[in-house]
Amino acid sequence: LELDVERLVSIASTATDGLPPDATLLLDPISRTASVGERCTRLSQREFALLHALAEAEGASVPAEFLSMEVWDRAYSADTRGVMEFYFCQLRRKLRRLGVANAIVTVRGVGYGLSVPARVARRRPARAFTA
Repeated sequence: LELDVERLVSIASTATDGLPPDATLLLDPISRTASVGERCTRLSQREFALLHALAEAEGASVPAEFLSMEVWDRAYSADTRGVMEFYFCQLRRKLRRLGVANAIVTVRGVGYGLSVPARVARRRPARAFTA
């Protein structure tokens, strides 16, 4: 696990494209978007679920088996692996447009991780109107 963290940290230094070093990937569960600075992209439900799971791990590697159950509610298999790889390809393309080209890291034999800081926007519930 220590090697995973070291690898993610080393990749993080090359993950941003012309962004400030403190750039953070912000996920908005209401609009299902990902943004970095002023750049923003919409995500599909599955894309958002995958990225959300990685963001919640706070830089740690997330096992593919966990992602399979979390996002598809299925045990990890050759079928889900192919589908997962497709979604990660789509996500990587969208994140590249945000300027974080190498944000998603494949950790061989373990799963996936994020090499950039990420946080999920927490919105306060709307206040009830009282007369």
